[in-house]
Amino acid sequence: MAKRLAQIRGIGLDEGVAKCAKFLEQHYLQARYPDARIGEYERWEAEECIKCMESLWRWIGG
Repeated sequence: MAKRLAQIRGIGLDEGVAKCAKFLEQHYLQARYPDARIGEYERWEAEECIKCMESLWRWIGG
């Protein structure tokens, strides 16, 4: 989705933003489909999700 948004807005998609989008996508799928989650969330995962969301928010101009 980040690639498509970059195309629509005519802006570049740097590697960090792309990695964050991919990282968050897997967490979305696990939240949407609870049986997809194998283990418990670790603190580092939650912290990484927050950092990635902040990075994506800045990228889209929020």
